[in-house]
Amino acid sequence: MKRWVTNIIQDPTINAVDKAKQDITRIAENTNYNILSIFRYSAVGESDEAMHSRIDGITAGVVPGDIVFFQYPSYISIRFDIFFINHMIARGVKLILILHDVEYIRKGVSETFNEIEILNRCSALIVHNLKMKAKLKECGVFKPMIANFMFDFLRTGGYKENSFSRELVLAGSLEKSDYISTWNLKTNLIAFGGSGKIDFSKRVDYRGAVSQEKLFDALPNCFGLSWDSTPGFKEYTMYNNPYKVSMYLCMGLPVIVWASSAVADIIVKNRLGYAINTLNEIDHLIVNLSDKEIHDLLKNVRRFSALLRDGFFTKQALIKAEQQVLYGEINYF
Repeated sequence: MKRWVTNIIQDPTINAVDKAKQDITRIAENTNYNILSIFRYSAVGESDEAMHSRIDGITAGVVPGDIVFFQYPSYISIRFDIFFINHMIARGVKLILILHDVEYIRKGVSETFNEIEILNRCSALIVHNLKMKAKLKECGVFKPMIANFMFDFLRTGGYKENSFSRELVLAGSLEKSDYISTWNLKTNLIAFGGSGKIDFSKRVDYRGAVSQEKLFDALPNCFGLSWDSTPGFKEYTMYNNPYKVSMYLCMGLPVIVWASSAVADIIVKNRLGYAINTLNEIDHLIVNLSDKEIHDLLKNVRRFSALLRDGFFTKQALIKAEQQVLYGEINYF
């Protein structure tokens, strides 16, 4: 039996979509997994026969009884994903999906495909957290689900050494955060990312779109803000693990998140930042923090950061998923 993980190969992007998958591939490869390289391409107009042949070529080394971890969705096309999943099942493979996004939760029922039925074809799923697991179960998923709890963020090198400032930084897809157009809090907000047609408040310090390689040097040493506010995206954070939270923590920044977000539990319980109900709480929160509280936060974050930099959460999820499909639940007591 061999173990495989898919590796989506694409041109580098400003956002972290490709890094999340590349990091999982690297962690798995360092744990002696075999790699199934999939070049991201436009599948528009590709015939069924051509797609079947493409997938056969990608998975030529996979045999019945192997374990394949498929990073879902591939963002090639849902048609490609369905074809790939069906190929693996027909070949007698134990197929485990590593979920990066779930459109059913984010956008609701699709007219073009039944995502819940697709998820139930697989042997097991690695989901973001226990809240996503409960939501998917409520939606009709009955296959075993293993919670990852946090995306890892591989990085070598040190932490921010400049003095900590009582500011906020927001990095990522800014179109999810419409409050940057009306930001009027006293706390300074620094923003990085694609701006599109966003009109920034005069109180927002917008510093442009910066590549992942350059972002570490560009980020100020302050609080990282993870707060999606636009309809659909805000509700989705009740179930997903925002990758920007892992990025902030990896770089040594404590975070501020929405109290109803799924990631809030791990942030609060490990004292890695604060969970609040509204953005209007930020000024009072930050101005009343003592220097000792900030010192303790930074100490906690750096300790936790070592786990993310080492791939701890991905390794644990891969092992638990393998155990599930090979042996089922193990009773230790």
